[in-house]
Amino acid sequence: FDPTKTEYEIEIPTEVEKINLELLKSYPGQIIPDDTIYDFEETTLTKTIVVESEKGLSNKIYTFTFNRKKTSELKSLNLSTGSLNKVFTPKITEYDLEIYNFVREVPIEAIPYFEDAVVKIVENRYVGVNDQKITITVDLDGVPSTVYTLNIKRVEPMLEPVDEGYTYTGDYQEFTAPNSANYTLEVWGASGGGKHQYADGGNAGVAGYGGYSRGTVYLNAGEKLYIYVGGQGSYRTGSTGTVAGGWNGGGYAWKTTNDHWTVYSGGGATDIRFVSGAWNDTPSLNFRQYLADKLKAE
Repeated sequence: FDPTKTEYEIEIPTEVEKINLELLKSYPGQIIPDDTIYDFEETTLTKTIVVESEKGLSNKIYTFTFNRKKTSELKSLNLSTGSLNKVFTPKITEYDLEIYNFVREVPIEAIPYFEDAVVKIVENRYVGVNDQKITITVDLDGVPSTVYTLNIKRVEPMLEPVDEGYTYTGDYQEFTAPNSANYTLEVWGASGGGKHQYADGGNAGVAGYGGYSRGTVYLNAGEKLYIYVGGQGSYRTGSTGTVAGGWNGGGYAWKTTNDHWTVYSGGGATDIRFVSGAWNDTPSLNFRQYLADKLKAE
């Protein structure tokens, strides 16, 4: 430091985040600033220091410009899914990344020290079962590129099993996924309106069973499903009239004669949807098909 020189440019190591500028008086009576500790978050920081003489008759102004050492390294690396085997450090370029077997996307926030650096991430948008690594390349004019490698290690999730059962209520019911995971869905349609006797006491036989379906679907934590459990079909004996189908789309029947014969309607469907609504609401029904498209049959 030369007291006669008033402007300085100082290169600061890349990783420094705080600067402590220590000032020493040339003469005991000089007045100097006492707050010279600065946060260093940008790539360049300029500070002006005013030094007053003992009696305030004159002052001298010094200008310090601090420049972060240029590098293509990342300042921080944040993952929304999975975990690294060690805490991220800009100078360490290889890590193991543990993710669950069902994960197919790894959102990554890679922040370089310099805003004009170009960050390229390969294989994070869709991580296939056979993909072995994710690479992050940082380019910056004037310095060598830095390449970070995340070696993918797939693990089985340690999650509490979810076993939810639903019965007929005449309305939809909600399920909220507690974790991001694959879920197995099973549905049984309602039976028809059998198991009733004829008007003269004769046996009407057993109702037909509803259909069964099973599949798996990936749900994010907090995502909702709406369960529509079908209602059993009904019957009519003796007089003529309409026989309503079971709730959620069961087929109607009509009795046209006044005799001992009994007429039965069909049972309602049991289905699962991403959007709630009345059982025959068109947007809700459309999302029933959307869920079916996402299901992986077992």
